[in-house]
Formats: sequence, C-alpha cells, structure tokens
Amino acid sequence: MRRIGFISWSRPPHLSPLPLEGGEGRSEGESYQTGSKTSGLTLIELVTVAALIVILAGLATTRFVESFQARRMDHFVKELVIFLRYVQFKTIEEGTIHKLEIESDSGGIRGFSQDEKPSKFREIRTPFFNRFRNPKPFSIGLDQGDEVYFFPDGRISSNMFLIKSDSQEQASIAVKNRLGVFEVAFHE
Repeated sequence: MRRIGFISWSRPPHLSPLPLEGGEGRSEGESYQTGSKTSGLTLIELVTVAALIVILAGLATTRFVESFQARRMDHFVKELVIFLRYVQFKTIEEGTIHKLEIESDSGGIRGFSQDEKPSKFREIRTPFFNRFRNPKPFSIGLDQGDEVYFFPDGRISSNMFLIKSDSQEQASIAVKNRLGVFEVAFHE
C-alpha cells in the first residue's frame, strides 16, 4: 500500500509490473491474468443466436398470419349464414318476397323487398344489408345466376352460395331446407 497525499493506493499483485513490498513481483513471462477466464460470448456465438431468433420469429409470424386469415374467413362465413337466416325469417314474417342480387364487379350483395306492386322491388338499406355490399377481401357468388329469391313459405330459389378469396373458392353455403338450415363447407 502506498500513500500519495491523502489517497491510499494499491495495485493487485497479479497486475503489478513493479516489485511489491518484500521483493515480490511478476516473474518473467507471467501474464497479467492469473488463469481466470473472462466470461462472455464471441461474435460468432452472438450472430448465431441472433439468426436463430430471426428464423423462429419468421416461422411464428407466418403461422400467426395463416391462423388469422383462417379465423377471418370463418367469421365472415358465419356472418353470412346469420344474414341469410335473417333474410329468410324476415321474408316469412313480412309475407313478401325478398331478393338478393349478387354484384358481379364487387362480389357484394344488394337486398330488395317486394313493393305493393308484385313486380316492383325496393332496395333495403340497413347496416346489416350494407355489411355485405362490399365484402372485401372476399366475394360472394352463386352456383346459378346472380339473383336469389326468398319466398314467404321459406323456400329459396338458389341453393348454393360460394365465397371466394383471391379468385379461389374458399367455402360454400348450401341451403338444406325451409327452416333456415344451412350447410357450410370449407375448401382447402
């Protein structure tokens, strides 16, 4: 221990280049480190760990996106089935014919209700009907024609609705009977 002014200073023996009190010091060829290994990671280890984290994050992201898209399609199909049931029961309740028209350019649906005159239809503009007016990113089609009629006795003129995404058929909804039973099939 050396005193310099009011400060006491000492150097650890393994780092001391000068002889210590009593003549002890570093011998020739002795390193400053005394066998203690420094802990830490090399650059290659850090790069490898970072690459593994990026790969795992990429895999998790693609799985999440696929899962999200599948849930979105499932949700859309369920909403469409509820909408078709609504139109069917509304037709039965009112005792008038309802018509759904498929727009070929947007793949959406426009709803019409029969007016007092049997050959005239008036457009229905409610939030529920407007939900399917522009159903991005999906489009709705029919297996036959571009109009569906709902009759007061529960009948429906077309029996198959097709849901497409990116021009590929993703699901279909088949009308099973007059009681609002619809069969949904998802296509892989």
